[in-house]
Amino acid sequence: HEDLHDDYLQRLKNDHLIGQKNTPKRDRQAFDAELAKTLIPDVDEDAIYFKRCSFTPSTITDASDRFHPYTSSDFTSMKSQCGGSLGSRYFLYSNFCLVDGTHLIESGNETKEAWAALDEASVKNIPHIDSKDHVDVSDGFKGRNDVFDQTYSNAHLFADSKHRADAISK
Repeated sequence: HEDLHDDYLQRLKNDHLIGQKNTPKRDRQAFDAELAKTLIPDVDEDAIYFKRCSFTPSTITDASDRFHPYTSSDFTSMKSQCGGSLGSRYFLYSNFCLVDGTHLIESGNETKEAWAALDEASVKNIPHIDSKDHVDVSDGFKGRNDVFDQTYSNAHLFADSKHRADAISK
């Protein structure tokens, strides 16, 4: 479990350095590794830890017939909160408001496996999401297309405008 401790210590150091960027140089504080080590919890070899957890509000399933066939999906880092990432899929409701859809808490970073888990949870919990009219707009995460095609046989994936522009400018 030494690698878990080292990884968590590195995350604490990175968060510290990011927090110091906007601090004037004369007021910056050095990272105290010994103090940080006291914040790292011990790992119990007999304990069960989760890798990921997904959830979909039940109201989404009940109202799915009133959705437009468009979703927006992305992951965001939660390193300073829990050392992982949060994947979210939002739906366009009939009154053109965005509503929460499926969410996935991942203990690690955004990966193909995390995307696959978010997609699988959406297909399992949201009726009609894998239709020929459905479009999911997402970022340009490498391998995203492959994972999407493994889960959805009818829906379509598009990169958002920022990531399309970035790809064109390269």
